[in-house]
Amino acid sequence: MLNLSVEGFLEQEIGLDIKSVGHTLISQAVFRRMQACHLNENAYLRLLQNSDEEQELLIDAVVIPETSFFRNHKAFEFLAEVVSERAKKGLIQPLKILCMPCSTGEEAYSLAMTLFTAGLSSDEFQIDAIDICEPVLAHARTACYSASSFRTKVAKDAQQDYFSRSYMENGQVRFHVLPSVQAQVNFRQGNLLSSTILAHDEQYPFIFCRNLLIYFTAHARKHAIKKLENSLQQDGLLFVGHAERSLITQGGFEPVPRSGVFACRRASCTSKRAAKPGMPLPASPVKMASMPAQVRSTGISRQAKPIAAPSQQKKMTHCGNAKQTDLQLEQAQVYADQGELGKALHLCLDFLASQPTSITGHFLCGVIYQAQDIHDLAEKSFQRVLYLNPEHQEALQHLIFLAEQHHAYNVAAQYRKRLQRLRQKQS
Repeated sequence: MLNLSVEGFLEQEIGLDIKSVGHTLISQAVFRRMQACHLNENAYLRLLQNSDEEQELLIDAVVIPETSFFRNHKAFEFLAEVVSERAKKGLIQPLKILCMPCSTGEEAYSLAMTLFTAGLSSDEFQIDAIDICEPVLAHARTACYSASSFRTKVAKDAQQDYFSRSYMENGQVRFHVLPSVQAQVNFRQGNLLSSTILAHDEQYPFIFCRNLLIYFTAHARKHAIKKLENSLQQDGLLFVGHAERSLITQGGFEPVPRSGVFACRRASCTSKRAAKPGMPLPASPVKMASMPAQVRSTGISRQAKPIAAPSQQKKMTHCGNAKQTDLQLEQAQVYADQGELGKALHLCLDFLASQPTSITGHFLCGVIYQAQDIHDLAEKSFQRVLYLNPEHQEALQHLIFLAEQHHAYNVAAQYRKRLQRLRQKQS
């Protein structure tokens, strides 16, 4: 009875789709809060109904913040390119970027570092960082992080220019975001579904709202997408998580055709761009030599090239064939970003026929199958990823989501325990 009441509260208050996190996780969170408050079920339910503070603590216990510096770094590289193009055309004005949810602050600070590296000065931009959970905001404001927040080469490159270090008694290193970066980020608490959040007339040229919509009910998601659309400039860019592209394109957005970026713009803007150019997109990715060290990496994407004709393929050397299959997967990702899932899947399967142990290939296949609602094949693809790399956290997250969708809560709980062990191992 208590869990049903709590689940109803979470769905109404934050739009949480219970299946996206699972009944087990909510039960565990409620049990921990009851123990912390030394209350039985009835007393805890009364407290929850009357205490804003306890509501925040319960939400924090249910919502698991998963973030790191420059996570999915291609989105930040793309942002740097777009901002640089604007600057060349004299279009830079003091701009504001919305980062929501901002969690413990890594993404918001990454945005500030990206804009500094792109050449903007401190008076040319500001980051509005919003999250529903006050405890994670408190962490963000400390601007202090452990080594586990730096999981990519791009993030580690940023340590030299944007962080200071301190050492604890046990020898562990703590990284502190420099005050000049902290000053660019304004943290505040807010619920995207609240009538008081994003209710003003201000619009943002860039919004980062990654890995939030997948946790909403269909009704809450529709409401959230509408609010994001109203808060985005007419030709602005909305950055979402890789599993959210199909959700956002159903809400009147179209994906930007750039591999690994997961950015969208209003569908109406795509048809109007030829007649009335707005915010420019880079004609091609910035070359490695021209990208500052803090936002470049050896994995920067290239513009996809057409697959060679069969007659040309026969003339290729073994090395040429390897490059060709790489281009196949790259083109498959481009098609997937554009919503052409059939073409993407065809190329992806062709790629796997010659590269059957490719983790990236199997993962992309799983994402495509999931977007097509072919859940059994999506599950097999993600399981194959785990077979090849038992520590692939994103594959585990997809498997949890699929298991919950099919009410396989015990299976989801096993995957979730495995994911938690991996995260504990990292920290």
